[in-house]
Amino acid sequence: MDGSISVSPADRKALLKLVRYGDSVAMARHANVILLRSEGYTWVTVASGGVLRGMLVCFECLV
Repeated sequence: MDGSISVSPADRKALLKLVRYGDSVAMARHANVILLRSEGYTWVTVASGGVLRGMLVCFECLV
């Protein structure tokens, strides 16, 4: 397993909707992380961009 994820067009549309109009900030952040990872961004890049700020993340679990 190479650690990459794939998102179907329908799932991508749903995740974008959550990012833009989600009821909670946490849900929007989680959706954004999934979208960024599906575009090939690494965990380090996502974290350094501030997307994960305020989220409890176990980086040992993500590697």
